[in-house]
Amino acid sequence: MSIVTVVSPHLDDAVFSIGGSIVAWAREGHDVRVLTVFAGRPDDGATVSAWDALCGFSSEAEATRSRRDEDAAACRVLGARPVWFDFADHAYIEAGTPTDPADNDFADHACIEAGTRADGHAVCRAIQPELFSSDLVVVPGWPRKHPDHLWIGALVDSIMATGPAKGRVLHYAEQPYFAMSGSGSVEPPNAQSGSSADRSAWCAHRLSGRDLFTKVRAMGCYRSQLRPQKTDLLAQLRFELRHRIEWLTCPPLS
Repeated sequence: MSIVTVVSPHLDDAVFSIGGSIVAWAREGHDVRVLTVFAGRPDDGATVSAWDALCGFSSEAEATRSRRDEDAAACRVLGARPVWFDFADHAYIEAGTPTDPADNDFADHACIEAGTRADGHAVCRAIQPELFSSDLVVVPGWPRKHPDHLWIGALVDSIMATGPAKGRVLHYAEQPYFAMSGSGSVEPPNAQSGSSADRSAWCAHRLSGRDLFTKVRAMGCYRSQLRPQKTDLLAQLRFELRHRIEWLTCPPLS
């Protein structure tokens, strides 16, 4: 049995992107953990962000508690274990936070923790034990258009490249961003900027009908996110029903 840690910037990204792969790994007997970095602050009464308000929440604390319940339900469907960290996403970050992945001084990157500014090293310290105890770490790789995905992807790449990492790293194509990219391609480019995925070829992980159905069930657990992302998720579903694939760098775990 291998320990597989799938890094999810937010509470839904990993499942939307590679839920079919997650359920397949879990069924094969691997210990699959979905690690969400920006899982919110469940005890914070901060003013609600525009996105959380759109999803029907009145505060960050309400959004965090509800969305963690959704994530726990989705992980149960897939046979994975959720791991959450109390960091707020970019919607709650003060203006001016740098997000350039080329800047490796992560002390200059910031998120809000318990109402105070916590630098990137705090995030590193929080997630390193999970990453270093894993046989495989799977991280967002393309297209990394969302600032949180860009930042977390670059941070994990840096941690795994320089630390005493136990396992190997794969990157995954992010959904629904890939399906709505407008590229017209069935596969991601073999080279894209801002990621160590530049040096890796993409491989299709073909989904069985059962695994695709289970993934769709898990996606449905994120009820608060379905209406605001309806158009994007429908584009993703059309893509996956037609092609039945998820994209990862290197051969998928076997």
